[in-house]
Amino acid sequence: RTVDIAWLEIERANGAIDESEHLFLVIAGLGFDARMVAGTDENLKKWVGWLAYFFSAVRHLHGPRMHVQMVVDERASRPLKLRSLMIGNCGKLPGGLTLMPDALVDDGWLDVAAIDTRGGILGWGQLFGEVVLQGFGVQSRLRARVGRMDHVRGQQVVARVDHPVHVQVDGDVLGKASRVRARVDPGALIIRVPDVEDARA
Repeated sequence: RTVDIAWLEIERANGAIDESEHLFLVIAGLGFDARMVAGTDENLKKWVGWLAYFFSAVRHLHGPRMHVQMVVDERASRPLKLRSLMIGNCGKLPGGLTLMPDALVDDGWLDVAAIDTRGGILGWGQLFGEVVLQGFGVQSRLRARVGRMDHVRGQQVVARVDHPVHVQVDGDVLGKASRVRARVDPGALIIRVPDVEDARA
């Protein structure tokens, strides 16, 4: 079976661009999620697995927002004020959470989640509830929301931030960046999977 590979180019605060792109198969993120990954205790992670990210997330709920200018497939967005920008090759996270319902690892697209919250823990709580419901195919119809997640998709995503922020790919923190460019390489990875007929037998 062939699946997509995504690549992330990073521009640092001094304008230097990393010599090579960074590969990711799941999600690359800027802002809150990358700070959460950076702040996760590795010893705790060995004991409780992905739940260690939850404890780190609680410590970073009140982190600063970032001003983002994003261009998806040469279509510029309005200036955004976000807590986190996540670019997904697939949309499922550990623990059964579905962050990006339409994201598939073999569809040739990148799916972007632009996340913002207000109201402290209230905003994050509302957003978490929406993510859980998404996993069951239910979309929120609340008009007044203190937490929101907007989705867009494309094959190339460029995002510039007003100040250097942490960046991560598939849980590996890559330091801080002032601009990133993500692209998808459709069907670039061949993986071996069980034969359907064998599995039925």
